[in-house]
Amino acid sequence: MIENLVRSLGITSVHITDPTINPSAFQELVASSLASGDLNVIVARRNCLLAAGSIKEYERSAAREELPENCVSNRTDPASRHGQPPRRSARHPS
Repeated sequence: MIENLVRSLGITSVHITDPTINPSAFQELVASSLASGDLNVIVARRNCLLAAGSIKEYERSAAREELPENCVSNRTDPASRHGQPPRRSARHPS
């Protein structure tokens, strides 16, 4: 989780919160973190409400897109998972 990464960097003041549960407490946390003058990290466990519509549209468009045939995610050939090139099909002669 991101907070473990942040702590591994030596940052001790790490706050994990959901800003939608108690918005005023979140605002107080931000204000006190800024006023402290210390390095603080606030991890908000919620999608950004300002970008929620854009995120949903991106996810919808990504789900509709077809991946190119040569994309690694489309390979069903077991050989392709072992560092070997995928077998050529009749549609794509070498």
